[in-house]
Amino acid sequence: MQPSKEAVRPGAVLQPKYWLLISFLLCLFVAGFFVGEDSMGGGIRIDLYQFHGPTIFALRERPWASVLADYSSATTPLFHILESFNPLMGHDTAFRAANVVFALVMVFCFIVALLRRFPKEFNLRSAAALIGASMLLSPYFRAEAYWVTTDILPIFLLILTALLIFPAQDLLDASDSIHPFALFGLAILSWSTFYCRQTYLFVPIYVCILLLARYRRQRLLTLATFAILAVPAVYLVRLWKGLNPPRFQHHEQFSQNGIVAPFSMIFIYALPFLVEAALAGRQNISRLRKEFQRYLPWLLGAWLVFLGIFRNYRFDHLNRGGGIASRILSRFGTPGAFVFLTFGYLGLLVVAWLFRGSSWRGRLLIVLFMLPAMAMSLFYQRYYDPLLVVLFFLFVERPLVRPFLKPRMAFLLMGFNVLLLAGALIYNGKDKPIFLPLNSPTHPWDGSPLEGKVH
Repeated sequence: MQPSKEAVRPGAVLQPKYWLLISFLLCLFVAGFFVGEDSMGGGIRIDLYQFHGPTIFALRERPWASVLADYSSATTPLFHILESFNPLMGHDTAFRAANVVFALVMVFCFIVALLRRFPKEFNLRSAAALIGASMLLSPYFRAEAYWVTTDILPIFLLILTALLIFPAQDLLDASDSIHPFALFGLAILSWSTFYCRQTYLFVPIYVCILLLARYRRQRLLTLATFAILAVPAVYLVRLWKGLNPPRFQHHEQFSQNGIVAPFSMIFIYALPFLVEAALAGRQNISRLRKEFQRYLPWLLGAWLVFLGIFRNYRFDHLNRGGGIASRILSRFGTPGAFVFLTFGYLGLLVVAWLFRGSSWRGRLLIVLFMLPAMAMSLFYQRYYDPLLVVLFFLFVERPLVRPFLKPRMAFLLMGFNVLLLAGALIYNGKDKPIFLPLNSPTHPWDGSPLEGKVH
């Protein structure tokens, strides 16, 4: 029996016009791979050809113990270990094409996770599909997909972690115990994000604390499981005497940039959400204006204090080119740094708003996420894209997320990513180092660009 037209709510079925739009975005995404698009001006290819590639080949050809002691990548080694078993390694186009397919699988899993988190929202299907499809326009996600790096795998594992943690995180499960297989799966997936990239240390800590608080009868099993899976981390820290391989130890330090950059990125990626909130709250504009006027002196005072604390902040070679925002603003010297600092202050306000509206679980996530980010001196915008969007929709409190589950939010994200993509291609398009393809044994894997050759 077919449901009546009244029973089918708008958005419950993906409309043909949305199918057409998503198909068009897929075609653009695949086309970018075939034309050799590089919206990061060669920076991400340097990562592949000079850092990750040699590490993968080293793990394939040498004993792991000798490679792990100090290798040519700044990240933890799980990605490289898995890729060392990839039969396509050594065949440049096929190797990178497989990563494009994997990136599309990640987007699909994100859409599924969003639907699973809000199963009773009948009008969510269109919004979820379009929000996921908006990632296909992000210059950083596109670059990460076309030029294999360690960025997509941990986000994929984070999404799988979210699928398993929803019952405990969103209090959907009335049981006081968790199935051992689900517990082991959460421990393995959450720790795997860290073993791909150190900045994901917040994931296993957050998941472990959440499970300890939610399933008290299994605290001992939870602690034991997470402790066992932490053994490789302890080994690596003792081996490296830090969280990075020895040649990248200089990345581990608290710095002004490590504080300003994460908050700046949070504000930049919050812009489409702020626009949506403004559009949705137009009927309450008079009340919002009164509240803004009430707090304006305090906000201005806090802004001046923030600028005073970071009055010596300057762009340097580590963050210049780390993202399209910092690359554009760095051209203006001190005024550009002032604007970037203001972005950081506004990002701090966004975090404060999230912190205020969250339960202890959301506040714990915010604190755990920010601490590792602020402990790293090296900043790249792709570290936050599309991580911040995934974290917001899958881990932030449901009441805070639900108002943004609409197609209009997806279109705002698409427009935002189009602007980022255009800016990245314009400002980064002039920097095009040339490398040998990964066709072994042609590629020497010494990381040397080939001047005058066609890639």
